[in-house]
Amino acid sequence: MRRKYMGWIILMTVLLLGGCASTSGTEETITAAQTTVAETVSAEETVSEPTTKEATGESSVADMAEETDAEVGYTEEDRKEFLNFLDDCASTAPGTAGTSLRTAAAAAALLDWEEERADSLSEEDIKALMASWKENRTDDAWAYLQESWSQVAACMRDIAEDPEGQAALVEDAGYMLGYASYQTDVMEMVIGAIEEALSE
Repeated sequence: MRRKYMGWIILMTVLLLGGCASTSGTEETITAAQTTVAETVSAEETVSEPTTKEATGESSVADMAEETDAEVGYTEEDRKEFLNFLDDCASTAPGTAGTSLRTAAAAAALLDWEEERADSLSEEDIKALMASWKENRTDDAWAYLQESWSQVAACMRDIAEDPEGQAALVEDAGYMLGYASYQTDVMEMVIGAIEEALSE
């Protein structure tokens, strides 16, 4: 009877120890799982940092592009108009019939164009526009502009000095002046930048 009783005690002890070992193993497993989860979250956070920096970098590039655009005193539409007006200037054909009327119309249109943008245009803007015109036109067109420009510039000065007195000539050319007066300092800046580009 005593041996049987001792056997039960030994059996219970073994079971209890096994249970403790199982519980301990479970706790270790849970702890290991928690550690793995924590490491995974930490790794994901580390990976997400470059993404944030990349996004910041893209924003900086966009800001720089906007700042660059802001430094230019004309739009793409302005550029196209300028190129078309220079085409008219190059087509005045000095020494042929109707030259004075073609010159008056071209000069007046260019004068109105620069007056409308007087607060934003710079000498560098005009030089850049001239480079764009030269790049997109033939050598002959460039030569024609060089030949006709002095008359166009003189006509621009005449109109700016006396818009009312020149209005009839401009209207005969099929154009109507957009302003009653012009900023001569802006006009001279534009004329000077064009002449400098043409002399290169």
